[in-house]
Formats: sequence, structure tokens, C-alpha cells
Amino acid sequence: MAENNWKLELMEITSTANQSVLKNLWNEDTHTFSSDMLKLTATITMLIDHIGAGILERLLYTDIAASIPRNTLLIMYYADSVFRTIGRIAFPICCFLLVQGFLYTRNRLKYMRNLLIFALISELPYDYLFVGKISFSDQNVFWTLLIGLLTLWLLEIIQNKKMHIAPKTMVSLLVIATSLAVVTFLKTDYEWMGILLILGLYFFREKRALQCSIPFIVFFISMIIYYLTDVSLQESVIFCLQSEWTIAISALMIYHCNRKRYIQKGKYFFYAFYPAHIAVLYIIQIILTNSLR
Repeated sequence: MAENNWKLELMEITSTANQSVLKNLWNEDTHTFSSDMLKLTATITMLIDHIGAGILERLLYTDIAASIPRNTLLIMYYADSVFRTIGRIAFPICCFLLVQGFLYTRNRLKYMRNLLIFALISELPYDYLFVGKISFSDQNVFWTLLIGLLTLWLLEIIQNKKMHIAPKTMVSLLVIATSLAVVTFLKTDYEWMGILLILGLYFFREKRALQCSIPFIVFFISMIIYYLTDVSLQESVIFCLQSEWTIAISALMIYHCNRKRYIQKGKYFFYAFYPAHIAVLYIIQIILTNSLR
């Protein structure tokens, strides 16, 4: 009898805990997501994206593909397309969370320091997973977020200066242009498109409908322009409609976000997850490629 009572109490405690966690992610009363839910979504979709880019594409687009049966290659190809499309959800959410962090963090220097530290930690595994060697041709997403954060900070400082509107506008545009040039030169993940998205989410932060529409339209158009270096305009539009449409899911989640954070512990988990999961995927990549050679 005592054992049954103990089991019932344990089940009740577990059920209450699960309800509490779910309530922190989705509020049934207001029908809104918390910032914790957005962070979790970005983490999961990013992992899915990197499985496609770091594992499936490594096997599909190298000489290793010759040792894989054709039917298996087709399955891998379609799986990669699905994974990469799902993965498009992650980055806009990360940009939104960066803007929220900029607006509400108690210590921006510490925030910037954390981004810098994990950008440095992540670069080596990032290079090896996606390029196969140390490379300066592509830098991890922490660099984009770091430069985006610095840009917002500089713009806020300029905005608070007692200056005439004309020189204030010119200096602000110079800061934005410099930021766009730096990420393009460094070839950080999403480059200038990422900075434009961060700026849009920041400038339209007071109007939720505009924040979840205009920056995403500009971002989508930017993606089309970006791909024009390799394909025609028609092909670029078709490709973006096929593979980038899931950014609309990001916009909807941001629109329905209540901007509240309930999970205070383990914030460094989400920082550390980025280099950690990339390192694990690289080990898996090595094991698979060696087994197929």
C-alpha cells in the first residue's frame, strides 16, 4: 500500500513538472511561445541543418558517393533537401534572440565576450566539418551575431548623441556599411544578409507585424540576390521558394512569442551546444567516410 502511494505521488510530481515545463514553452492562455521555446526550436533545427550540410552533403558531393548504391544516394539527396529546408528556421530566430538579448541583457560587454569566446572555440570544428580543413573561406555564425551585436550597440550610441539629424544619419549609415563590408570580407555565415536581418528586427521592434514581415521580405530578396552569382534570376527565385520558404515559420513563431524567459539556468548550454554538436558531427563524418572508402 505504501509503495503504491509512493508511486502515485511520484507520478503526480512528474506530471506537474512536465506541465510546468510545457507551460514555459507554450502559454495556452495567451497562445504564445516563450523565448525558451524559440531557443529550443533554433537549436533543434540547426542540428538538423548541420546533419544535412555536414554529413549527407559530405557523402553526396565527394568521391565517396561512387561507393554508395544509387537508390541510397537518392534517399540521401531528398533527405538532405528536407533537412536543409528545416534548417532555414534556425537563423532568423537566432537573430531575433540576439536583438532581445541586446535590448534586455544587464551586461552587454559580457554578452559580446561570450559571443567572441564561442566564435573562436567554434571555428576549428566548423572548418573541419564543412570544409575538411582549416579555412578562411567561411566563418561560423557566431561571428555574424557578434558583428551584428556590435553594430546595434554603435547605432544606439550614435542615436543618443546630441547631433543634428543629417550627420547622425550619415554616421549611422557609415557604421552599417562598414558592418556589411566586414562580414562580406570575412565571409561569415549569412554574411551581409544576416546583418540586414538583425537590423530589420531591431528597427521594427516596436511594431510586431512589421518586425515579422519587412525584415523577412528583405532577407528573402537578399537570398535571391545572393544566389544570382551562380544561377539565373528565375532559377534563384525558384530555388529560394523551394528551400527558403521555412523562414516564414520563423516569422510566425517570432510573431507569437511573448518575449518571456522562464529557464534561467543552463544558458551556457546553448552557447556550448554549437561547437559541441559540430565536433560530434565531424567525428561521425570521419567514421562514415572511412568506412565507405
